[in-house]
Amino acid sequence: MSWNRTVSVEYLNGVGAGCVIAPGLILTAHHLAGPAAGREGAPRKVRLLSVGPGPKAHAEVAWHREDAVLLRCRPKDLGEVFAPVRWGELTCTKPSPVPQCSAVGLPRAALRSGLDAAGEAWQYRAPATVTGRINVVDNASHPYSLQIDGQPPEGEAGSSPWRGISGAGVFCEDLLLGLVTTAPPGWNHGRLEALPVRQLLDDPGFCDIVEQATGVRPTLEPADIDGLLGLPP
Repeated sequence: MSWNRTVSVEYLNGVGAGCVIAPGLILTAHHLAGPAAGREGAPRKVRLLSVGPGPKAHAEVAWHREDAVLLRCRPKDLGEVFAPVRWGELTCTKPSPVPQCSAVGLPRAALRSGLDAAGEAWQYRAPATVTGRINVVDNASHPYSLQIDGQPPEGEAGSSPWRGISGAGVFCEDLLLGLVTTAPPGWNHGRLEALPVRQLLDDPGFCDIVEQATGVRPTLEPADIDGLLGLPP
């Protein structure tokens, strides 16, 4: 599931989300932790959200492309060692029921602030779970568009309330489908764009790194077949 694999990613004074895909490997958006001109030596820190306010692990770039980056750290530094993630793909144009997708991130709308007992200011960005659905017909050859269920949060004037959710993994049940990269304007904050993981698995270099960490070559599984198989013939 998305919650227990979610990490916070800090780089260049920014914060976003990431997803643990294998022991010591974290997938996140490139603009969060990818190489930046003149700041290649800036530290990248990750922390597993499910273990509470624990120590932050130092991570390095193991692989990257223009919209995604794979970070590597020592597995034990995260506080938990994960099995390899299962990789999913939406295959049906009219599944019944339409599968629900979810992502856990650190959106700006979840920012909390206040004063402690000593009068010192504090800020905390709480994890938030987003659920929605992806229309495969609209996304056959483009980034996935996650249409968010319910009322989107309100943002400050001129700012997206989703800022900080980039890098979150989009899951359908236990299968990782995509990686949140942007919150497109023009939809009243009701959509998030995600990079389909099938594009990552087209890269031999990416697959080599995952296989070295897990001993298993990553392969895609259909994520929207279960509901169809459960229907009467």
